Amino acid sequence: MSLQYKSLVIAAGLAALVAGASAQPYSFRALGTLGGVDSYGRSVNSQGMVVGYSRNSAGNYRAFKWVDGQMTDLGTLGGQRSYAYAVNDAGMIAGEAQRADGTYRAFLYDGSQMIDLGTLGGNESFARGITADGKVVGSSRLANGETRAFYYDGTTMRQLPTLGGNFAEAYGVNSLGQVVGHSRNALGQNQAFIWDPATNQITGLGSLGGSASIATGINSDGLIVGAARKASGANAATMWHSSGILDIGTLGGPESWAYGINEFGYIVGSSTMPNGSDRGFFYDGESLHDLNQLVRFSSSWVLQRGLGISDAGHITGYGSFNGRLQGFVMNPVPEPASMTALAIGLIALARRRRR
Repeated sequence: MSLQYKSLVIAAGLAALVAGASAQPYSFRALGTLGGVDSYGRSVNSQGMVVGYSRNSAGNYRAFKWVDGQMTDLGTLGGQRSYAYAVNDAGMIAGEAQRADGTYRAFLYDGSQMIDLGTLGGNESFARGITADGKVVGSSRLANGETRAFYYDGTTMRQLPTLGGNFAEAYGVNSLGQVVGHSRNALGQNQAFIWDPATNQITGLGSLGGSASIATGINSDGLIVGAARKASGANAATMWHSSGILDIGTLGGPESWAYGINEFGYIVGSSTMPNGSDRGFFYDGESLHDLNQLVRFSSSWVLQRGLGISDAGHITGYGSFNGRLQGFVMNPVPEPASMTALAIGLIALARRRRR
C-alpha cells in the first residue's frame, strides 16, 4: 500500500483517533488488579481484550486477560509467577510462566491451557510477541547460558542469528514472519535488528548517532518502532522505514521510547516532560499526543506508558493512580465494535489495493 493511499485510508476511516485533545476521542477504564497493589496492561487486541500482569493478594505477579471489566488469572506452569506480553485477535496470548523449579518458560495460551514452548537448550525462555496465527517470538537461554532470540512456528523453536555478538532478544513479529528486537554486535553494542525468515538474514537497523538501539514492534508494511540512542546519549522514540530512520520527537522533555505499532502505523510509547516526569503518548504519523489529554478521567491518574495499540485503536499501558501503578485501557470513540469492523474492512481494502 502506498504512503499516499495509506494516508487517505487513515484520514477517511480513523479521523476520530487523530482528533485534537479537546475532542477527547477516547473513553477510559482502569483494569484493576488481581488482589494486589499494581497491574500493567501490555497488549490489547481489536476486541478490546487486554493482557498483562498484576500482583495478586499473595504478592506474586500473575499473567491476566481482561475482558469487559473482568480480570482473569491465567495461572502458571507450576510455579508462583507468570507474565503476559502479547495477544492476537484470536485471543491467543504469549508470555512466560514460572515452573515448579523456579525457572521460567515461554508459553502460548490458546484460550483454555498454557502451553510450555520449551527452550533452545538452556533452562529458561521468555515470549514477547505473537502473530495473528499464533507464531511466537522471544528469547531463550542456550545450554552455555547465553541468550538468543527465537521464532516459534507452532511446533519448533528456531534459534535466530545475532549481529556478531553473544546475545539477542526478539520483541515483535509481523504477518510475514519478520522479527525485530535487539542483538549485541561484534563491538559489544546492543543494536536493533530485523530478521527475514525467507533468507535467515539478520540486519542491524542503526541508531541516531549513539551506540545503542532496540526495536519493539513491526507491522505488515515493515514499519518498525523502538528507541535509538542519540549522539547526546538521550534515547529517542524511533521509527525505521524504507527511507531511513525517524526520530518521532518528545512531549517536551529530553527522551522518549516507542513500544507499540498497529497496522495503520499508529504508535504508542512514553516521553519525558520538561519537569522530568513521564507521560504516555500516541503518535498519529505527524505529531505526538499526550495520552492524558485524550481522555476525561480522575485527576488522581497520570498515564505514564502506552505499551500496546490494537488495529481498532484501543490503547493499553499503565499509569500512576493515587501513587500506585495501575493498568488501563483507552477505547476509541465511536464505540469499539464499530471501530473494529471499520478497521478490519479498511485493512482488507488496503491489502487488496496493495496487490
